[in-house]
Amino acid sequence: MIRLDNRGVGTGDERRGPCSISQMADDAAELLGVLAIPQVHVLGWSMGGMIAMELAIRYPSKVTGLVVASAIPEADAWMKAKQSFNQKLAALPIEVDALRELIARMNMSWMFAAGFFDNEGRADTILALMKAGDFPLDVYRWQSQALQNHNATAGLGSVKSRSLVIVGKEDILTPLRYSRAIVAALPRSELLIIDGCGHALLFEKTEQFGAAVLDFLAQVDTEGSPASPGQ
Repeated sequence: MIRLDNRGVGTGDERRGPCSISQMADDAAELLGVLAIPQVHVLGWSMGGMIAMELAIRYPSKVTGLVVASAIPEADAWMKAKQSFNQKLAALPIEVDALRELIARMNMSWMFAAGFFDNEGRADTILALMKAGDFPLDVYRWQSQALQNHNATAGLGSVKSRSLVIVGKEDILTPLRYSRAIVAALPRSELLIIDGCGHALLFEKTEQFGAAVLDFLAQVDTEGSPASPGQ
């Protein structure tokens, strides 16, 4: 398994500055080249799902199976308005730790289904982890801008990989309509809706999510990849 830090986050601090979803997909392809790995299954959640779609569009021969979770095919007016709010929020002239907590609490309310908060201890643990994360606020704004400008719909029809699109039934951050639009545009895709969870479905329904992904990728391995070499 390969996990990478996007530019400006964690150890991926060398390429700081505004960027696009396409550029982050290029970063992932570059990493595969450095590692001399010709093909992979790709799983992306939230913004990672948008990067995964761009990787499959731009480098079809590198992607055998594609899993997209809690993502959007493009930013519509509603999503653009939300991202504009996020950028203004992250630029507020208040103390950094207080701003981090404000953003963490806001994101939690968007990311988890209502039932998640019935377990107060679990919610407190997740909030503490989100507040402790070393996530620069300028990168938060840049990634929000990338989401605001994201539009992969036109390219999805060219994706050759079999694809699984997963969404939480109670997702209010990237509602079900976005996943339906992705499936409508992806030629060889299927949709899985998981009950009782929201945007953070891989944390709320970890076992169900993992089992679905592993089963799908096993099917892809059995079929073989339709991607052609040379890109």
